[in-house]
Amino acid sequence: MNKKILLNILVNILKSQGYDVYSQTSHQEADLVVEKDGQRTYIQYGITEEDMRHFAKISQVAQGSDCALFVSDRITEWMTFFAEQYDIRTWDRAELESVIGKSILAEAEGVRYELLGSLGDGDEAVTGAGAPDMPVAPVAPPVPMDPDLPASYIREIAANFGDEGGNRRGDRDSHETIALRSAPLRVDEQQAMATAKGLVSGITEIAIEFVPFWNYRYRIDGNHQCKTKMVRISSEDSGAINALNKTEHDHIREVCDQLSVPCQNYEIRRAILTKNEAKERILGSAIANNRKIMAFSSTSGDAIITENVAIEPRLEDIDLDIELTYLPVWAITGAKHSVMIDAYDGTVMTVPIDDDVEFL
Repeated sequence: MNKKILLNILVNILKSQGYDVYSQTSHQEADLVVEKDGQRTYIQYGITEEDMRHFAKISQVAQGSDCALFVSDRITEWMTFFAEQYDIRTWDRAELESVIGKSILAEAEGVRYELLGSLGDGDEAVTGAGAPDMPVAPVAPPVPMDPDLPASYIREIAANFGDEGGNRRGDRDSHETIALRSAPLRVDEQQAMATAKGLVSGITEIAIEFVPFWNYRYRIDGNHQCKTKMVRISSEDSGAINALNKTEHDHIREVCDQLSVPCQNYEIRRAILTKNEAKERILGSAIANNRKIMAFSSTSGDAIITENVAIEPRLEDIDLDIELTYLPVWAITGAKHSVMIDAYDGTVMTVPIDDDVEFL
């Protein structure tokens, strides 16, 4: 998600519902501080577990009637457990879409709807409608209330919490299965962000982009009569052409028909280079790379005459297999720069995926 756009949407909705909204200042480190009827709420958008840890320190100043809300594309099990120790409510992308959608529909229908509702109880408030009974969450085991606890320690406790009745793993770690001819997604969000941290600072957005490639393999086999010689040209090669900017790429060897996407913030890019254009480029390159120069010598009196004859594959000699295949890429945006991480092998991509991407 784009943090700036998201915060602007929240500001507009909350102001329309009568909240006083204060943006981040030097005295308030949260992204937003909103207040209504004496109830103050700190709101923070983040992506990483470190963002959650930092917000926990901020929220410690919010005592008594103050509340805290952490918003993220994806709430991990660690974030869920950690947030509960500090009475921080969390919204993932799905819940955010739900409450924003309800707010907009309520305004269109003239119904009063509280976006934040009763954060202390975890339910949104709608005038005239009773909230359904909610299952009581299991009580968390006591842990030292220190935001600087090692993540490994909290994760170890959280691993044993929520399995019997809480069902938190399944609720939070949602995946979406999509049908797409694509390389497998082997690098998860946390691994990608760990790689990106050394290259960009202040990560503001992370998403998966499925980049289209014309994945191909060809085989050449043909016999050519050249003067008195029969010449055979035999060769094979493979590769891929980026369908956005026509750059060459290694052949995508492992391809699946469907895959599970761990991030709802994803985009399947539309191919710009057509199949016929890709075939023309591949065949032209195959012919040029397999052209042979044959030398023939003859005598005329005392002189030796050498003649060079070029032989190249005919189109009918080339068996080309080509299909549109996607490569998953983590697009990570920082405060000033962005970086692309190959979600198949985890490498940092040094060649832009299209003509608009800025690289370090």
